[in-house]
Amino acid sequence: MRPERPLPVVNAVMLLAALFSAPAAAGPLRLVEDAALRLDIQPILVVEGQSGALAHRQLEVDPRSGGKLDFELHWPDPARASRLALRVAGTPGPADGEHRLELSAEFALPDGRLFRAQRALSVRDGATGLFEVYRAEGHSLTLAVRADRVVRRIEVQGRQVGDPVRFDLEVEGVRGERHVVLETNQLHTFMDETVEYSFRRGEQESAESVQLLLTPVRRGSDIIEIALEVAGSLPGDGERLLLSRRETLVTSRRATSSVTVTAGDPPSGYRFRITPDF
Repeated sequence: MRPERPLPVVNAVMLLAALFSAPAAAGPLRLVEDAALRLDIQPILVVEGQSGALAHRQLEVDPRSGGKLDFELHWPDPARASRLALRVAGTPGPADGEHRLELSAEFALPDGRLFRAQRALSVRDGATGLFEVYRAEGHSLTLAVRADRVVRRIEVQGRQVGDPVRFDLEVEGVRGERHVVLETNQLHTFMDETVEYSFRRGEQESAESVQLLLTPVRRGSDIIEIALEVAGSLPGDGERLLLSRRETLVTSRRATSSVTVTAGDPPSGYRFRITPDF
């Protein structure tokens, strides 16, 4: 009787390599679209119930580096200049959607007194929000901030554009055992290109922020490998929970995977349901 031959051992790395196509080669300059925010800022002054407005100022806010604006105004003392330093972080929403702004200001009076103010604003595209910077002794300074989404076409040197990939993203609120759908999104990207979903809501102790990064790195005919990063900050039981983790997700076309970001017991936070199509 002949002995049975042992079954071959298949290396998992070799198996995955066989399922995926080769990476894209280097290529020439290419044009990509990059969304930013253009702010129209008008200072509004109030003195003992009488209001007036100063000249408009423009500020472009890059979603990665933010924007800053510094200027002087002869108020509340017309004979001497005060100084206003404004810093803005902003995340552009979809066209005609809501944009998220984080504003901080320092207002220095001629006598050396310094006032600071911060505010988070959600402003619809083309709409205006108000940011009060200073109020004292019957005087106030408020900034009327209009936000418009702008799309720039920039040249990028590097790899050729890979195949397009779409992620259907469903965001659920988690409260104990209860899951409630809050919104659905479609995120569009290309192979080896990162796409981001993020939000910030609430203030101080109740503030919440989550950032989800998805990068499709390899694909086959019906299978895809995704590098996933999630970071955030949630209120916890006594201490704030800071999150930062990376995962590798191997899934198939139109299959749904879940990522949960919660704190406390019972858990409170969010679940992201991710469905790739390519």
